[in-house]
Amino acid sequence: MIPDFALLLSEDGIVLLHRESGGEGWVNVDEISLDIPDLPTDMRQLCDTAHRLSDGSFTTKLLLPQSQLLFADITVSSDADADIRAALEDRTPYTAEQLIYDASGADDTRKVIAVARETLDEATGFISQFGFNPTGFSTIPPDGTFEGEPNLGDFKNATFVPDAEAVRVIARSEPAPEPKVEATADPVVPAPITEQVIEPVTESADEDVAETKPENTPSTKPAAFSS
Repeated sequence: MIPDFALLLSEDGIVLLHRESGGEGWVNVDEISLDIPDLPTDMRQLCDTAHRLSDGSFTTKLLLPQSQLLFADITVSSDADADIRAALEDRTPYTAEQLIYDASGADDTRKVIAVARETLDEATGFISQFGFNPTGFSTIPPDGTFEGEPNLGDFKNATFVPDAEAVRVIARSEPAPEPKVEATADPVVPAPITEQVIEPVTESADEDVAETKPENTPSTKPAAFSS
């Protein structure tokens, strides 16, 4: 089953994405912060949201944060795989067996994305608790660093089939606002003008006229991702 949901993982939070029905991209359905008192409860609520939207069974892909990955352009010869493995060992503290990587391109320079297996193990242990049915790992690569959607490994016994293009998050389309119906107001009839007799006010010569002072105006004060 091709996933219609994705969990975008970061050091700050987790975003639930849903594939837009028209195929234009993925929309942000909901998100949670990792800095909350009861993370498991919020994760289960996120999973419940996916269940409601799917009307049944569903699968997800896990999108790893870019900060946990190595992006590299690697020059290769006739044995591209051996050249990539050697280059990754030179550029990381890991052996090739401790890494999962994917490469794109067909010329002498391949675009490579690599992740440590221990990072995948950590993510697997955390996500397995909540019923998202993941199929595998990928990421949203920065522009120009990879062609298509990277395949960064299967989730447990599942088989991850990447899309032809990487996940592209688009703005949620909002429903058009309902037209406003302007109420027809009753015509305003001006009140009749009546004459008023104003009697003159006389002041005593000995009476002082008090000055009126304005009232004081009140001042305004400026107001790794773990389980």
